[in-house]
Amino acid sequence: MQQKELVRCEGGYWRDPVYPQNPFLERLENSHHPQYVHCTPLSPGSGTAGKLWVDVCGNPKLVKWIDLYGLSKDASHKNISLNILAQAFGLASGVYFHNISTDTKGVVVFYARDTVDFKILSSNSNLAYLRSSVDLLASVVSWKKPRENAIKKKREELGIILQRVQTKLLILYNLGMLNTLFDDSENESTQLWSSQYNGSSAVRKIVVIGVRVAFYLNEKISTTASKIVKSGGQNPPRPLAKAQVLFAFFGSFFSLITLSAINEGMKHKSGGDISMLFPPFGALVTCHYGLTGAPASQPRNSFLGLLITLTMATSSTYIPVSILPVWVRIPVITSIGIATTLALGLVHPPAGGVCVVFSQTVVPAWVSMGVLLFGYAEAIFFAMVFINLHGSATFPMYWGVSNPKKWFRRKSKERILECIAEKRNEKKYAETP
Repeated sequence: MQQKELVRCEGGYWRDPVYPQNPFLERLENSHHPQYVHCTPLSPGSGTAGKLWVDVCGNPKLVKWIDLYGLSKDASHKNISLNILAQAFGLASGVYFHNISTDTKGVVVFYARDTVDFKILSSNSNLAYLRSSVDLLASVVSWKKPRENAIKKKREELGIILQRVQTKLLILYNLGMLNTLFDDSENESTQLWSSQYNGSSAVRKIVVIGVRVAFYLNEKISTTASKIVKSGGQNPPRPLAKAQVLFAFFGSFFSLITLSAINEGMKHKSGGDISMLFPPFGALVTCHYGLTGAPASQPRNSFLGLLITLTMATSSTYIPVSILPVWVRIPVITSIGIATTLALGLVHPPAGGVCVVFSQTVVPAWVSMGVLLFGYAEAIFFAMVFINLHGSATFPMYWGVSNPKKWFRRKSKERILECIAEKRNEKKYAETP
C-alpha cells in the first residue's frame, strides 16, 4: 500500500508449477507477448486486490474467498487482468498484513481453481499454510524499504568521506607534496588556488592552515551536534515498582531521622559549636536506596572517596590566599579530588560536592570533617542492616578486599608446606635465564 494505492512489488507474482501454462496466463507472465497486460496500481475497491483489500483490511486472521467470474461481471471492478484471472482460475482470497516497525501494509492474494474442494481449501492446515506464507512474504516486502534506506545512508556517508579525502588531497597538493599526482588542466579548483597563491608561499601556507582548521572545526562541530541530537540510543530506566518505592521511602526516612537526631544532640551538647553538614546525606541515602547496586553507592567508594576529597580540601586551606585565592582553590582542589577518586576507582559524586564546600572555608575544619565521616559511617551501617532485611536485596555488593575469613584462618601443616614449595618454585623460575 503506497500513497493510498495498491502497488504490486517487484517479483510479487508467482504461479505454482502445478498450474500448467495457458494462453490466458501468458498475457500476464510473458512480457514479450503481443497482448501483454501490464500491472498497474489499483485503488482500494478496484480489481481483485482492491476488492480483497476492502474486505480483509485490518483483520489479518480473516481469509475470504471470492468468485472472480462474478466479480468480473461487475462494472465497477471490470478490467483486463481480472477477466484473465477469472478465466484462468476462478477463485481468489486475500490475507491482510501490517508490519508495524516499517508501517508496511498490504494484502497477499491467493488464486485457486473453481473446481477445488472448498472443504480442503478452508481446512485448518491449508489456512495455517496460507498465513505462514503471508508472514514470509510480508517480511520480505517490509525488508525492502529499510534496505534501500540503509544503502542510501551508506552512499551518503561514502560521499562525505570522499569529500574529506578530496579536501585533504587539495591541501597536500598546495603544500607541494602531490604535484606529480594532479594535472592542473583537470582540476579547476586546483588551478584557482595555484593562480592565486603561486607567487607567495607564505600566503599559500596561511590559506592551507586556515582550510585545515576550518575542516577540522567543521568535522568536530558536526560530530558533536550529531551525538547530542541522536544521543546514545538507549532507553531511559523504568520506574520502580510501588513496593520498591515504599521501601526506599522508609529507608531514607529512618536513616535521615536518625542522623538528624544525632546532629541535634551534638549541637545541644556543644552549644551549637559542632554540627553535621547535612546536605551530603540526602545524596548518600539516594545512592543507597535508589542505586543500591551502583559502584558509587558501595561503602568502599562512599567512605574512602569522601575521606580523600575531604583531606585534600581541608589541607588546601593552609595555602595562603595570596598564593592561591579561594575562587581558584575551589575548582583546582575539587578537580584534583575528582581525578584522584576516578584514578583509584573510588568515584562517589557527593564527595565532589563536599570538596567544594570544605575547600572554600577560611580555616581548616578538621572537626567538621570528622563529624561528617562519623555520619557517613552511621548511614552506611544503617543501610546495610535495613536493605538486607529485604528478601531480594543485598548491600553492599562488594567490599573491594579479599575474603575476611582468610585473615584469621590458621593454615594447616600441609598448607604451609605447599606455600613453601610454591615460593621455592617461583624463586627458581625467576633465577632461570
